[in-house]
Amino acid sequence: MRYDLGRFRRPMRRSTEGQLMSLISLGDGSTLSLDFTTGVLDPRLTFTRTSGGTYTGNDGYIYGMDLATSSSLAIGTGSKTVTLTATAGVDRRYLVGQTVYFSNGANNMSGPVTAYSASTQSITINATASSGSGSFTSWAVGNASARFDHDPTTLAARGLLIEGSATNLALRSNDFNTTVTDGTQWVTGYTRGNVSTTLPDGTTGNACQISGTGSNSFRSAAITVTASTAYTWSFWARNNGGSQARYRVWNVTGGSSIVDYTLSGSNYVSQIGGANNTSSTWVRVSVSFTTPVGCTSIYVYPASSDSGTVDLLVWGAQVEAGSGASSYIPTGASQVTRNADKMSMTDITTMQWNQTAGTFFLHMDVAAETNTSSFPAMMGMYTATPVRVVRILLNNSSGTNPRIGLDSWTTAPAQILASLLTRSTAPTAFKYAAALSNTGQALSHVVNNGSVTTATGTGTLQTPTRLLWHQDPSAGDTEYFPVHLRTVKYWPTNLPDATLKAITT
Repeated sequence: MRYDLGRFRRPMRRSTEGQLMSLISLGDGSTLSLDFTTGVLDPRLTFTRTSGGTYTGNDGYIYGMDLATSSSLAIGTGSKTVTLTATAGVDRRYLVGQTVYFSNGANNMSGPVTAYSASTQSITINATASSGSGSFTSWAVGNASARFDHDPTTLAARGLLIEGSATNLALRSNDFNTTVTDGTQWVTGYTRGNVSTTLPDGTTGNACQISGTGSNSFRSAAITVTASTAYTWSFWARNNGGSQARYRVWNVTGGSSIVDYTLSGSNYVSQIGGANNTSSTWVRVSVSFTTPVGCTSIYVYPASSDSGTVDLLVWGAQVEAGSGASSYIPTGASQVTRNADKMSMTDITTMQWNQTAGTFFLHMDVAAETNTSSFPAMMGMYTATPVRVVRILLNNSSGTNPRIGLDSWTTAPAQILASLLTRSTAPTAFKYAAALSNTGQALSHVVNNGSVTTATGTGTLQTPTRLLWHQDPSAGDTEYFPVHLRTVKYWPTNLPDATLKAITT
């Protein structure tokens, strides 16, 4: 179970990433130094995503992906205008020149923003590419720029958010009421109403109020899933004076609970202000589960109880494959997919790659895991073919602790996965340093000033031509791992073990 506290309209705090000693500073001998906490992407990097994605701004609100409307607007190229459903006057941070996607299901078009008005929420792009066909009045609008995320509670910079693909299976994610055409999407035995308030995305709008006493429930319509598969159900909630707030997941196929409301952990009322209290703080509640054998359909419940008083506000429903809640994906009448992020540096001449020896340093947050790969790739050096030369990765196998490691792909790869990280449902920050030598293919690495682990292999490292984050299908990669990337550094020499420990303190 995961809780992300969101506080709003708080003063901006400067990010405190800590001192990496005098070594991690200008003049330390590194030939690559990337700081993603500044909110600026180094011009040598190329960031791409063929859809939009959300992030938390430095005010604690959710930005980056919105729903919009228009008169009948056809898929195609040229000037295209829609109107966001956001509150007039609220800056959604769309800038002229940014690449933005307008989509309706599998139909989409993309191009640079040519005009945006916060006062009217009208946004115009020059669509240079499109897929699908048809004319539509409802749209999802996604900003495809790099996402510089912030902690919703402290407002401190988390760095660059890089995620894999995810699809929100829950429809009408912001509309739990019966005023829409397909009002049966959310079914309730409680009293359902609207409360105008500031929402987690910074707009002023209607949150759904769920209230009642005794045995009742509030659930989704049936959601199609795959049997024996990990999923995560998440939503935002605020207490409005109730004594109970319990979630539930139901196996429609088998007629039984997957996550029962009677479980002690299912009562999240203390996280949304406490029993009988009201709160102005939105909290993201999530629970991960695995569908049983044969289960192909589920209900998800933001509220289900057989006693007590329920009175809470809900917003932002999301059901997605994987064992953790990824960034929010708003939906309307159709499911919406956020495609994978990818970032690369194709000219590494300024990095001065050393074929004989070199040291990497990474400072990042490990987000809640939303994949099932054994080795979700984080970052790697690749050849033009491409072939992985060096890959920094995380072992996502079963157990209570994930493991950060480095492998070197040669004629006989050597691999180290020995430094344990404490698994957490909240983002876990860590500092990692790895030194590699082509002589005997020695690999040494350390996490958070821990013990230095070493190993040797055979073969010769190939010569890389680019630095990549995340998936590269042409290299056979299908792994994803959600991270907040803070700092990346490279030295074209092997730093000694004592230094590896020092820079990861």
